[in-house]
Amino acid sequence: MENLFGNKNSRRYMPSANIWSTSTLSNIQQSHLLKMYTTILIGTIITTLGAVIYINRLLQIPTLVGLITGFGCMFYIIRSSSNTVIISFWRVLAFLIFCFTLGNSLGPLIIYGNFINPIIIPTALITTLILFVSLSCSAIYTKKRLTLYMSALILSASAYLGFISFFNFFFRSKFVDITLSYAFILLYSLYVFYDTQITLECVAYGEKDFLLHAIQLYLDGINLFAKIATVLIKKHQEEKENKRKR
Repeated sequence: MENLFGNKNSRRYMPSANIWSTSTLSNIQQSHLLKMYTTILIGTIITTLGAVIYINRLLQIPTLVGLITGFGCMFYIIRSSSNTVIISFWRVLAFLIFCFTLGNSLGPLIIYGNFINPIIIPTALITTLILFVSLSCSAIYTKKRLTLYMSALILSASAYLGFISFFNFFFRSKFVDITLSYAFILLYSLYVFYDTQITLECVAYGEKDFLLHAIQLYLDGINLFAKIATVLIKKHQEEKENKRKR
């Protein structure tokens, strides 16, 4: 009977013990992810610094200058990409400048959000963090890579939403504008999942440039935060308008 039902003293299988297992990832992939997320964390700190400096009016970079500087730094990082673990000083400096100008450019959005309602920006930050972490973990722990299936979906959705946004710029439909805002939140959420899996695939094929991968994911997070903050701002504005009409 013991052979049929198993030894009562035998250890039962506990699924929870393997929840945090990274056995599906190679040591190289785990090391790459650690470096990438550390880079994202550093970038977040520098971006926050740039936003704080803008809010306190210590340095407010003009929009055009910020765009040119940011795109220039990103272009340099992409063009100087090399398949090596060692990152040059100039690439690191370009990344830090890029993050700083990005944070500085977010200053007006943060100021306006705080003006409408002080709870908007913290809510957007927490929501972005939850989505980013959960989607990244889902992508990492998903054994079956879905990048091939998601590529067509994401690219088609990006083109379609961009097309609608262009025409809505002229027609100014409020319903379309709200729908687009939520659609872009969903799209950027998919990008977090997609880019995480793309990173794992690239590392599996020998790519080692964690800085480039960090920028891709970091921009996904920034875009997600900006869209969530914009949606919350519009929502609170509508609530204020409805109260005034009453």
